[in-house]
Amino acid sequence: PSVHRFYLQGEGAIGMALPVAFLRLLEHLVRLPLKTIATVGRLLEATTREELKKLFADTAAFSKSAPEITFHYPRIKPPAAPSNVVGELANPVLSDTVEPVEKSIVEKIFAGGGHLNAHFDAYEERQEQMRLALEINEAFNQSNFILAEAGTGTGKSLAYLVPAALWSARNKLFGESVVVSTHTKNLQDQLFYKDIPLLNNILPVNFRAVLLKGRSNYLCTKKWKDMVNDPASFLTPSEREKVLPIVFWAEQTQTGDVSECAGFPYEENFSLWHKLASESVYCQAQKCSSNDECFVKKIREESRKAHITVVNHSLLFSDLVAENSILGDYPNLIIDEAHHLERTAQSYLGIECSMWVVKNILSGLYEREQFETGLFIRIRQKLKQSKLSAGESRQFNNLLTAASDSCGRWWAKTQTYFQRLTLDAYEWAKLRPGKDLYYTKHRYETETSLLKKECTERTEFTEAAAEVSGQLLLLVEAMKDWTPDVFEEADEMRQLLLLRSQELAELMTTFDQLAKADQKNFVYWCELPMREKSYDLRFYGVPLNIGDILQTVLFNKLHTCVFSSATLSVSGSFGYYKSRVGLDAFPDTKLAEFSVGSPFNFEDQCLSLTLAFMPDPTHSSFSLRCNEVLSRIIRRYRRGALILFTSYAMMRDSYKLLKDNLAYDNITLLMQGKDGSRTSLAERFRKDRTSVLLGTDSFWEGVDVPGDALELLVITKLPFEVPSDPLVAAKMERIERSGGKPFFDYSLPEAVIKFRQGFGRLIRCKTDRGAVLVMDNRLSTKGYGSTFTNSLPTRTYMLHQEKELLAALDEFFEMK
Repeated sequence: PSVHRFYLQGEGAIGMALPVAFLRLLEHLVRLPLKTIATVGRLLEATTREELKKLFADTAAFSKSAPEITFHYPRIKPPAAPSNVVGELANPVLSDTVEPVEKSIVEKIFAGGGHLNAHFDAYEERQEQMRLALEINEAFNQSNFILAEAGTGTGKSLAYLVPAALWSARNKLFGESVVVSTHTKNLQDQLFYKDIPLLNNILPVNFRAVLLKGRSNYLCTKKWKDMVNDPASFLTPSEREKVLPIVFWAEQTQTGDVSECAGFPYEENFSLWHKLASESVYCQAQKCSSNDECFVKKIREESRKAHITVVNHSLLFSDLVAENSILGDYPNLIIDEAHHLERTAQSYLGIECSMWVVKNILSGLYEREQFETGLFIRIRQKLKQSKLSAGESRQFNNLLTAASDSCGRWWAKTQTYFQRLTLDAYEWAKLRPGKDLYYTKHRYETETSLLKKECTERTEFTEAAAEVSGQLLLLVEAMKDWTPDVFEEADEMRQLLLLRSQELAELMTTFDQLAKADQKNFVYWCELPMREKSYDLRFYGVPLNIGDILQTVLFNKLHTCVFSSATLSVSGSFGYYKSRVGLDAFPDTKLAEFSVGSPFNFEDQCLSLTLAFMPDPTHSSFSLRCNEVLSRIIRRYRRGALILFTSYAMMRDSYKLLKDNLAYDNITLLMQGKDGSRTSLAERFRKDRTSVLLGTDSFWEGVDVPGDALELLVITKLPFEVPSDPLVAAKMERIERSGGKPFFDYSLPEAVIKFRQGFGRLIRCKTDRGAVLVMDNRLSTKGYGSTFTNSLPTRTYMLHQEKELLAALDEFFEMK
């Protein structure tokens, strides 16, 4: 075809033989609308990527000259754009009161020969799953709260989704919708794209579900259109190339959820995405011409109509902070991965400040790299076609110049101040007794607050912030008497300036609160940058006792709340969890407790061993001895192995010591933070059946590797939290002041819950088989060791010699 000749003969940007894949992409490019190609051309104008400019210029010229093109290959068909709505609106049963869902309906769905059985040929009835579903169904019928603990493989998701769908479909007329909240976006996506479509096909009721994420996950169509029309005012030259993938995705997406755009890693380009993402301040300022196309508006409207809304914990608590402005009122809540509830609540109900919060405000107002960008520049462009007189326009331009200069000064003063703060923080941290210099979190109180310390840099920082605020208000005041038609969007831009001013004021209020550090029931700390010569110092303040807050802002508004997790209890008791989240004061008639084990046969599938012959983990010889044993075990058995650590330092040391030994035996060694993202590491680990994966905190849960890719799980140390962690230390002090025992009332139960999560990585289905090695001998030497072993679903054997370990593994893996 001519498009191939155009490039192969040297007329285009590339004059050499090209791979077939690239030729097909060229054909896909030529098929794009000229409008899209022109948008890319405008974005590339200020970049140095001459080959890309040439490619798109050639494509535009070729498309104009050859509208009728014969292609050699069939059209590349992209996958259908995902939707964030599943199902149809149901017709609720009309009655005067809510109607309970009969037990028999739930039983018929889960029983052999029932609805699930009809859908799956190999379906096996799981009594644990049915019992769990019936208990949750009863909680809905009685408007109760329920702690629902279920072991791995129970099928918790379907066990709570079925009662939720049945209840809401029957009682939606009375506003009985259900919000389902997960800790991770991965589980959120699994529920919405896998489990809910399944139930929508097989349940005897119609129901609609919506996937809802935080506002900042969605593309703002108004911002996007403004950026496309005037990229010079929005984007720096370095950002123009990064934003190219969004050009193509924005034309196809049905949801506006940036996670769909695989070519744009938004978490690595937070500042750029902030310029395009939906935000409440921007929406409040706009008489939005894109209102009918707004992704956030659409999905929130769908959520109001839906029976089930799937969110994550981050959005759940963001909504509480925003006084239910996102989700509206909902009477029923299911909290999955509920063991994370306290930590997530503390994070979102707290406050924080860093130099990058300042940067985000300033980048929206005025930023200068090679070119000037921001709201001030957009207003300046609008003034060129305004109805203002030459004198009025000149006067307002002078105000814009003064405001732009003040932004530059504030950013310079911010950087200088945070450099000073960081140097002071390192000196302060060195002086504190018992502190590891590499440990980055340091607690402070009013007397030791670095932010409260008077210095020239602090004064100049606050004065520069006040100057920016004053300049913003001068601009707002100058625009007050303008007629609406002075230029396009004049009212919206004035309102946006006012809202940015309020945002700045809120930032300085937060800064003042963190400086004073005097709020009761709050704990404050600063987090030092780990990289040398970095000034990314961050300050945090979070509420210490979250239970009372949760009861006021969340629990008191609910009819039913389901707390679901595989790890809520310690030694069979829910007491610890109830005390942490504020459920300990609930009467038994309002709060049900239910725990069911795993359907797996752990006695046959899992061999649990404690290496009592190891040195105490606090001894200097522990790490070396640990690596010696690991090296022998890994090389002898050549099984997929996941090794869990409690510190990055020990993990890095083990990686260095193991790498050469395992490479000699052609065994792949992977390490968290070195060999790829968490997702890519897990995928590589699954594919290489003899590989070894070293992981810390985030690998203790949420990693699902069924089959023989994982047959050996190693827990190097019991996962006790660092006692010097600011939040941990504050909680333990609070327990001690009230007459409790910090270790037994907090440290031990927290460690047991995490230990159970780590243990749960091994057996994920009925055909899995493997061994768990705990290298921490405190399970056998300390009285509290039984608290850990009694919380496991199988017996743990104590081994006192290494030869006993080898003999046990030889027998288990049937090695001769």
